[in-house]
Amino acid sequence: QPVAAYQKMRETNPSMKAIKGQQTMTAAVLQAENTLIAEDTRNSSYVDPAIAAQFPPRAAMGLPLIVNEQKLGAAIIGFEIGHIFTDEEITRGEQVAAQIALAIARAKSFAHAQESAKALSQRNSELSILYQASQVIGSALTLDDVLQQIASILSNALSPSGCSISLWHPEQDYIETLLDYSRVFPELTEKS
Repeated sequence: QPVAAYQKMRETNPSMKAIKGQQTMTAAVLQAENTLIAEDTRNSSYVDPAIAAQFPPRAAMGLPLIVNEQKLGAAIIGFEIGHIFTDEEITRGEQVAAQIALAIARAKSFAHAQESAKALSQRNSELSILYQASQVIGSALTLDDVLQQIASILSNALSPSGCSISLWHPEQDYIETLLDYSRVFPELTEKS
C-alpha cells in the first residue's frame, strides 16, 4: 500500500492497488532485502505487467527500508524516461533510505511509547477507582452511604452525565434501582 509519494507518483501511487499474487517493486525489494534496479519497469521481473501499466516511471530503483532486521517498507525512485542508475546515485539512495528507515522506526517507537503511557495512565486511573471503592466498602457505612460514595467516585473518575446502581432479583425476575446519581440534573437524583 503506497503511503507517500512525490511529483508524478503522487498522482498515481495512492490509487495503485496490487492484487494478491501480483509482484510489486516494493515486495521484490523486501524479498531481496537489498537495492534493486529496474531499467525498464514494463519489462522487469520485479514488477507485474499490470502494476507496471499503472506505474509512471520507466526506470526505477527500489531501496529497502530495514532497521535492525525489521522490514518497514521500500522507497522507490523512478524516472519517466530511460535512466541508467550510477553507482553514486545508488550509494546516495541507500544512505537516504537508511535515514528514512530510522525516522520511520523512531516515529513508530514514539507512537508506541505514547500508547503505552496512555494505557498505563488509564490503568493507574482504574486502580485508583478500585482503591477508593475498596476504602468505602471497607468502612462501616450504611448501604445508602456506600452506594452514594461509590457513585460519586465513579462519576468523578469518568465524568458521565449520570450513574445508577441497580440490583437484579432473579427469584422475582425484577431489577431494583438503588441509586440514580445525576451530575447534570441533581434535582432528579432519587432512590427508587
